[in-house]
Amino acid sequence: MEPNQFCTSSTAASEEQPDATAVISALLQQ
Repeated sequence: MEPNQFCTSSTAASEEQPDATAVISALLQQ
């Protein structure tokens, strides 16, 4: 289960990165 957790964590981090970029882009647009 540990390796699976790590993979899930990695995926979550990858999903968070673009999300943060989108937020920054929105702020810049405003």
